Amino acid sequence: MDLKQELELHAKWNASLGKDGVKLSRVDLDLVGVDLAEQNLSGAEIPGAKLDGARLVRVDFYGCNLASCSFRDADLTGAMLTKANLDYATLVETRLQGAKLFRTSLAHADLSRADMEDVDLRHAYLRDAVLIGTNLRGATFEGATFTGATLSGVNLEGAQLRGARGLDSAIVNDIRVGPTPNDHLNGATARDWLLRNV
Repeated sequence: MDLKQELELHAKWNASLGKDGVKLSRVDLDLVGVDLAEQNLSGAEIPGAKLDGARLVRVDFYGCNLASCSFRDADLTGAMLTKANLDYATLVETRLQGAKLFRTSLAHADLSRADMEDVDLRHAYLRDAVLIGTNLRGATFEGATFTGATLSGVNLEGAQLRGARGLDSAIVNDIRVGPTPNDHLNGATARDWLLRNV
């Protein structure tokens, strides 16, 4: 069965609330460079899939199991990732502007150099996540957990941090909180700024 057929069966499964069709459930799928823009993949289980360079604009991944998937250089602009499992996922240089990651689990995920401007990360779980050179400008973090996460070269200008948790145990190297050189904070100064703004 080819991918197109599997997607059609999954669409039927979604539309019928599981009474018809077949849920997409595959491990280690090779979807490098695929174009699935605006598809409804909610509920799919595709852990370990390779989606590097894929076009996934406004895809609905609600509640999906995407653990250990690779989205390197993929375009997830406006994607729905609410309640998805992205533990151990690779999202290096991924475009996620405006994506919804409400209650998304990103434990141990690598978000280095990802563009996450204006993302909704309320109640997201970022334990031990890697955020190096990540753009989080305008992101919302109410209730998000950062225990053990690494923040280095992160742009937090205009981000809403109130209610975020675990930043006291995060590894904070340097952050940018505004447009001027004085808004580039390092070490203890960066950590103090974060803790004052949660």
